[in-house]
Amino acid sequence: LRREKLTEMGAVIAELWEKLHVPKVERKNFSDSIDGLGLDTLVKGEKELGRLYELKSQMMGKLTLEAREKIKSLWDETNATEAQRDSFRSMLVTDEVDFNDEL
Repeated sequence: LRREKLTEMGAVIAELWEKLHVPKVERKNFSDSIDGLGLDTLVKGEKELGRLYELKSQMMGKLTLEAREKIKSLWDETNATEAQRDSFRSMLVTDEVDFNDEL
């Protein structure tokens, strides 16, 4: 059960590191601090998840704007029509207070 939880937690941490552009040195420092499947590892993982979720919350506006720029670039590359672009309703949300994972 602990192994499954740690595996799941590790996958979420790795995904957040990528999304949040966490520097490789920070990733390595965390990874080097992990040793085995003990309770200490679980506590460190939960602490890292908490830190990453807080960072994500702080960066939500920036992350959403970055994703939108990438989408716009892809639309341009694929010659998406205005109708196709207009159907993407998430792009209509402009207030950063409303930015969330669903966007």
